[in-house]
Amino acid sequence: MLSGSLMLTFDDQGYRYDLPVYVINEAVKYGSEKSAQKLPENFKGEEIEVTFRCSKYKDTVAKVNTGWTCSTVKAVYQENVEVPVEKIRMFFNGKELKNEGFLHQFKVNNGVVLQVFVQN
Repeated sequence: MLSGSLMLTFDDQGYRYDLPVYVINEAVKYGSEKSAQKLPENFKGEEIEVTFRCSKYKDTVAKVNTGWTCSTVKAVYQENVEVPVEKIRMFFNGKELKNEGFLHQFKVNNGVVLQVFVQN
C-alpha cells in the first residue's frame, strides 16, 4: 500500500491493482431507507418559525416544532396550498426531509427557508 489506501495496492509479484471503493466498502443497496432514530422520551423540541418556498406558490411562513416529524410539517404546508401531502417534497441544506425524520435531526433552526417541490 504505497498510498496508505487499499485502493492502490501491489501483489507480491509487483502487479499494480487499482481497486474501486465499492470493492473495499460493504455494499449498500441504493434507495434503501435507514430506520429513523427515535428522539429521547423527554425531548419536547422548540417552536420555530420557518418559511416554505415553492416556485408554484407564494412563500408561506408557519410556526412548527423541532420535535415534529417531517410528515407533520408537510401537512402544515398542505393546509396553505391545498395539494395532496403525497405530492409534497421538502428540502433543507441540500437534503430531502423524509417523512419519518424529525426536524431536529435535520438541524432546522428558527428563520430558515425550506424548499418545497410539488409534483404534478
